Amino acid sequence: MAAATLTLVDAIGLCLLSHMEHMHSIRPSAIINIYLIITLPFDAARARTLLIHGTTQTYGAVFTSTLAIKVLILISEAIEKRNILLDQYRYMSPEVTSGVYNRSFFFWLNHLMRTGFSKVLVNDDLYPIDDDMTSSVLLFRADGAWKSANQERSQALLWAMIRANVVAFLYCVFPRVCMMGFRYAQPFLLERSIEFANNPEDPDRVGWALTAAFGLVFLGLAISSGSYYHMNYRFVTSTRGSLVSLIYAKTMDLSITALDESVAVTLMSNDTGKLRGDSCRARTAQLTLTIRSRMPGIPESP
Repeated sequence: MAAATLTLVDAIGLCLLSHMEHMHSIRPSAIINIYLIITLPFDAARARTLLIHGTTQTYGAVFTSTLAIKVLILISEAIEKRNILLDQYRYMSPEVTSGVYNRSFFFWLNHLMRTGFSKVLVNDDLYPIDDDMTSSVLLFRADGAWKSANQERSQALLWAMIRANVVAFLYCVFPRVCMMGFRYAQPFLLERSIEFANNPEDPDRVGWALTAAFGLVFLGLAISSGSYYHMNYRFVTSTRGSLVSLIYAKTMDLSITALDESVAVTLMSNDTGKLRGDSCRARTAQLTLTIRSRMPGIPESP
C-alpha cells in the first residue's frame, strides 16, 4: 500500500512537471526522461517476476499494462518540440532544443556532418551560437565578476573567471564523476569474469548478468565521456570568450597617452589576420574604424 501510494503521488507529480516543462522549456524535459529511462528496467524486472508467479498473474498483467504506458510516455517525452515552438525560438541551435538522448549521442550534429560531406562549409551552414555563449553575455558576466572581485588578491582573475562561468563549470562535474565511476567498475567486472570462467556457476544467470553489466558500463562510459568533454569544451570556450571580451573592452577604454598607439593595433592585427571569409573581413574593418574613431592619429594598416 505504501509503494502504491508513492507511485500515485509520483504519477501526479510527473503530470504536473510534464505540463510545466512543455509550457516553459524549449527542449524535452531532461529530468523526466532520465527518471523514466532509469526506472524502466526495474519495472520490467518486477513485471517478469509477477508474471512468473501463478498467484499474481492478474496483478502482473495490470502492472505490465502500466509498463507499456510508461514506455509510451517515455517516447512522447523524448520527442523534440522545434516544430511547435514560437517563432523566436524555432530557429535556435539544435543543441539548445535537443533532448537528453539527442545530446548524449550527438545526433544533433548529423545534419552538419552531412552538409560538410557534400560541400565546403561556410559561415551560413554553421548553427547559431547559444545565447549563453555570445560575447555580450560573456562580457556582462565577466565584467561583473571582475569588478566585484578583490583585484589585489592573488589569482584574482582566475577566481573571477570561475565565478563568471560557474554554471558551465558545474555542468562538467556530474559527467566527470560518472566517468570515474564507470572506469573504477571495470576492474571489478574483470575480476568477476575471471572468477566465473574458472568456476562456472549457474552459467545462464551469471553469464547474462555479466554481459549486461559490461554493456551497461561501456555504454555509460561512452555517454559520460562524450558529455564531459562536451561540457568541458563549452567551459573552456566561455572562459576564453570572457577573457577576450575583457581585453578588448579594456583596450577600447585605454587613454591614448597611456601607452604606445601602435601596440594595441599590432596585437589586434595579429589576431584578426588569421580570420578568413568576407564576413570576418567586414567585422575586422568595422573594428578598425571603431578604433580609429576613438584613437585618432593611428596610421593606416597595410
